[in-house]
Amino acid sequence: MQSRHQKKIITATAIVCTLATAVGFIYYKYCGSSPTPESPGKQNSKCYVLSKSLYESVKDWETELYNDTVVLVPPECNGIANQLKAIEPNFEHKVIQFKSWEALWSTVRHMKKTELIISEQYLPHKPPDIERFVKMTIIL
Repeated sequence: MQSRHQKKIITATAIVCTLATAVGFIYYKYCGSSPTPESPGKQNSKCYVLSKSLYESVKDWETELYNDTVVLVPPECNGIANQLKAIEPNFEHKVIQFKSWEALWSTVRHMKKTELIISEQYLPHKPPDIERFVKMTIIL
């Protein structure tokens, strides 16, 4: 049988452990380093849906690709994609070619970039729910 003193020590230890766990959880929940859309890494993330006019309107693709930018190439613009990949071969992985619009929009939803930059000619292809997955849509 345990003495009263031992029971008090065990109870106090259990209470301290419970409080430490609760404080740790609250700290992690509110002060943790989980990424948010407002964090510096996401402020300038861009997703371009490439068109000929959009390709010509951006003056410095090398700088754009150096930043947190992805270029999605719809089925009708594969020739332009090859020109873009030739500008800077190190960023070839940031230029993604698609065979269907459904796959392209699925990728936009998955990436959740801050800005979606799209040419006005592609607006009929844009699904209505895309606004939930990007913070801002820029139409050129």
